[in-house]
Amino acid sequence: MFRKGPRFTEAARAAAAITRRDKAGLAAQNFNVPSVYVLRAAEPGEGYQWEIRKFGGVPLERSASCYESIVLAREEGAKALERLREQIVASSTEGPNRVERSPVS
Repeated sequence: MFRKGPRFTEAARAAAAITRRDKAGLAAQNFNVPSVYVLRAAEPGEGYQWEIRKFGGVPLERSASCYESIVLAREEGAKALERLREQIVASSTEGPNRVERSPVS
């Protein structure tokens, strides 16, 4: 009734190995890092907007205006992301838990 021998074909084993490797690489990514996403504006013909959000999360920032092209929206979104990162760094170094560091000689 039961067949003796290999349970899966060699192709199935190879596909499973590729899937395991891909999942391991996916787990190593940091999904808490904000990224820029370009979206088509809600109204047809209005162009594109950018959003800064964490993977799968609620937007942290969104453009107030629309842009004519995806490229312009992405460039402005990248500038906004850089400003956000600078604010995060500034708030982490100026906060109540700031640690004074002695100069390296």
